[in-house]
Amino acid sequence: MSKTRNDMTPPIGAVKLKGWAEYLIIIRERWLLALTLSVSIPCLFFYYQIQKPKIYSSSAFLIVEPSADRVVNIEEVVNLNTLDEDVMQVHFSQLNSSIFKKFVFETFTDAELEQLIEPYLEEESVILKNRKVKNAAQVYYGGLNIRRIERQNKFAIQMRHRRPSIAALVSNRYAEQYLNFLKDRSRKSNQEAIDFLAMEAGKKSGIMDEKWDKLRKWRQENDLISLQAQQDFIQEKRKGVSASLTEAEHSQLVLESKITLLKLQLNSGNDPFENPDVIAFGTLSKLKEDKEELIVKRDQLSSKYLKRHPLVVENEKLLESLDKRIILNIKALVQKLNNELSEVKSNKIELSRHLMALDEDAKKLNVLYVESDRLQFEIQSNQESLKSITERQREIEITSRLDSINVKIADSANIPQRPLEPDLKKTAVLAFCLAIMLFIGVPIGLDAVDNKVSKSWDITNLLDVELLAQIGTLKVPKAERMNVARKGLDHSVVESFRDLYSQVGMRSGVDFPKTILITSTIPEEGKSMLASNMASIFGRHGHKTLLLDLDLRRPSLHRGFNLSNHQGIIHHVRTKETFLGPITKAPTLGIHELEENVHLLCSGGHSRDATEIIVSNQFESLMESLKAEYSLLILDTPPLGVFPDALLLAEKADEILYLIRHGKPKRTAVRNLIHKLQATNSNVLGVVVNDLPPKKASYYGQYGYYSYYKYKSYQNT
Repeated sequence: MSKTRNDMTPPIGAVKLKGWAEYLIIIRERWLLALTLSVSIPCLFFYYQIQKPKIYSSSAFLIVEPSADRVVNIEEVVNLNTLDEDVMQVHFSQLNSSIFKKFVFETFTDAELEQLIEPYLEEESVILKNRKVKNAAQVYYGGLNIRRIERQNKFAIQMRHRRPSIAALVSNRYAEQYLNFLKDRSRKSNQEAIDFLAMEAGKKSGIMDEKWDKLRKWRQENDLISLQAQQDFIQEKRKGVSASLTEAEHSQLVLESKITLLKLQLNSGNDPFENPDVIAFGTLSKLKEDKEELIVKRDQLSSKYLKRHPLVVENEKLLESLDKRIILNIKALVQKLNNELSEVKSNKIELSRHLMALDEDAKKLNVLYVESDRLQFEIQSNQESLKSITERQREIEITSRLDSINVKIADSANIPQRPLEPDLKKTAVLAFCLAIMLFIGVPIGLDAVDNKVSKSWDITNLLDVELLAQIGTLKVPKAERMNVARKGLDHSVVESFRDLYSQVGMRSGVDFPKTILITSTIPEEGKSMLASNMASIFGRHGHKTLLLDLDLRRPSLHRGFNLSNHQGIIHHVRTKETFLGPITKAPTLGIHELEENVHLLCSGGHSRDATEIIVSNQFESLMESLKAEYSLLILDTPPLGVFPDALLLAEKADEILYLIRHGKPKRTAVRNLIHKLQATNSNVLGVVVNDLPPKKASYYGQYGYYSYYKYKSYQNT
């Protein structure tokens, strides 16, 4: 017998996102609540918005026209454009200034102030009549808005008020008062400030001229055409003297070493001709050759004649004379080297004095450089002061130029006929958008809060298992639910069990004989109903089936078939009696035949020590014996979310069916329990959904499983 096991547990975090079809199902599930909220709340919102007090808006427009009273060149045009932008900024700042707003507010009469606050008297913010001015100012400042129209030399003066005539009045008054303000200011000349700055500029120019004259005279007195050029000249000259001094020191070292070496050779008796300076001096090289010839001749004579032979004696005298001449020439060489050394030392002293003189000149020049920097700094400071004065003078000229710019009222404020707020069209659009959001968002939000298994997406994507079949809500009495298939009480439900039989046959990888375990998350999900009816279906298809009640704590199968529960699993394990006949005939088990090929093994009582019984050797031996007698064992186990019995029995089962009652167990609990089963290397075939209401059937139908409701409608046609 071959078995197929899951090699590994699927990752818990691998969850696919919901598609549009799942969201449509979610919306359809709660469409009535969503429709109620999406109609009532937007209607209330729309009603509340249109009941707000009406606000009217009126605007007056000011236009600033640049003056063009003369023809200018291109550079002046560029400067004028910059100047016009500065002018617009000045206008905008003046229009928005709190001082000017207060100035305009003070122009309103008492009657106008009364009209300004009259529509707001019923609000809490406007309480006492003796605070009329303060309340009017609150309304005035709150409704006034000044803005510049982009890319145009125009300003919009907007006033929002509950009375349309007051909105137009305030906008027009503000524009008129700004024109009066410009006219009053144009009468005040800025000439005094301009004259004062011109005078200061003249003073600074005079001071700069004095400083330049002082710098020029100072340069003439110090005979400096260019201070930097003078410094560069001294540096270059100093570099030349330093190089000559270095060369003299080198020559001194060379001469001293030559003299010392020559004296050392003479005192030690060494051949002086080994010194290259000796050979290169005067006739010493010729004397050396003559001496070498005399020595060769002496050697020849000594080999022929005796020591006192005249030729030998003459040769010795010539050698002595030649040696004296060589000594005299070498002494002359030493004297020559000493003379050269004295000359080099004298030149070195002179160069050192010259270098010191150049250093003194450089120090004096540095002092002059500091003085020059001071004079130039004074000139630069005066230049910056003159520049600041000139810029300030230009700013005043810009301000005075406002007088030459024509500011006019482009459009006066008219009394508005329609309110700005509430905007019926905008409010209707917002209410419609709110309705759409509620109609879609409420079902999705409730579904996100609801943690119960209620749709196919919960099974196939969240739980990552196959959906095998759906069983509808049973309309038969509770006592007969285990006999639906055996007695044919509901043909549509029987078709669901047959569909489950087909799915198990297609997906199973284990040949008969085999063991199928059925479990769930919580009690009352219909495990016993599913197990008994599945046993009947398998039996009718020719498989000898044994149904085992392994809910040893709360057995229920015997009650569904009105049978005694004295004999069974617990009784057989505890008695430990040996029966020599077939296991199916053992009196301790009391196996009941429900129908052809279908038998029932009751629990044989109830026990709190269910796990000890399951892991006992007697139970293991019983299971092996039963597998040898039956082609299929169906294990009805307690809910896995309450007791761990199903996990222990999963090791003994070949395949597992997990039952979920629609809308009852939580998604996270089911998911964790299925992963625990998969961790035992058991083959979880899939999930069966039970107690599915007719209206919810389509939530699972998109995967192509045969619906018992479709069967019912097909049967009625």
